[in-house]
Amino acid sequence: MVSAKHIDPSSSTEDTIAAIATPPGPGGIGIIRISGPLALHILTRLFKPYHKKDFQ
Repeated sequence: MVSAKHIDPSSSTEDTIAAIATPPGPGGIGIIRISGPLALHILTRLFKPYHKKDFQ
């Protein structure tokens, strides 16, 4: 757990970040969490939806 005193004060809420959200090991689905102001832009450039709907 990260306490408030260990958070980098120079980090910004304007950052776009990504992280692997599934545990290591064999599996059929992998989840990547993306958040921040450029998340949707990055998502649409890297991935195609399984169904032909747009990302929301």
